[in-house]
Amino acid sequence: VILWPMTRLLNLLHAHPELAEFKPQVHGWIGWAEAALASHDDEWIEFPDGSGMHIEPYGKGPRRVYTHPAVTGSRINPVNREYFYTLALMEFARFHRRPEYIRKIRMNALFFKNISDWSQDRWVWEYEPSRYPACGEDIDHAGCQVEFAHQCARDGIVFTEADLEKMAVTLARNIYRLGDVPCGDIRGYHPGFGIGIALWSRLCRFPVARPLFPHIEALIATAVAENHPCFDGTQGWGIRLLTALEMTRRTMES
Repeated sequence: VILWPMTRLLNLLHAHPELAEFKPQVHGWIGWAEAALASHDDEWIEFPDGSGMHIEPYGKGPRRVYTHPAVTGSRINPVNREYFYTLALMEFARFHRRPEYIRKIRMNALFFKNISDWSQDRWVWEYEPSRYPACGEDIDHAGCQVEFAHQCARDGIVFTEADLEKMAVTLARNIYRLGDVPCGDIRGYHPGFGIGIALWSRLCRFPVARPLFPHIEALIATAVAENHPCFDGTQGWGIRLLTALEMTRRTMES
């Protein structure tokens, strides 16, 4: 997970010459990022439909699925782990372009699209891809997939604004099907106090989800007022949630 903010900062400094004075402080990160991304190459698998994904790098399965003797594992990587990796790859590829990076990003996005349930004009997916549906990814972990889909649509990779609008329908009719409290997963089960809903707030720019923004704001305001540990200043998660909410507010007011 830490690789994504590191590559975001590298890309930010590369894209803004006025920040050049900070480049020497992070120049060494480039080699570290490359090495971290490459360390998962032996876990990458490709499918006949043109999509690609990583296998989870744990000793849970048969040796025959790997080409490298030092790598073990079995199941397809859960999507939250996968797309935090791919978000880092996308940031890195924006200033350190390599055809192989672009190819994998597109194949990875296609995998996400192909495993998703697009019925009922919604976009639903699972934490662990399999042939059977479950309860859907939880809304906290799904924040990275929401971000990944937005970045793909922005860059013209597989997904479109029409796809994101279906994700907004999921937000409105599945996650908020009970009214002012979000359900804990994207199929609409386990209502609760999931603060990760702030990362979905950018979907409120679509008419179907726009009325939800005050509810999301109220939930985060309550969490802050009640001294939720994510907002005590000791970790970056709460800062990310507040930043996402503020960016959505500015977009909706512009």
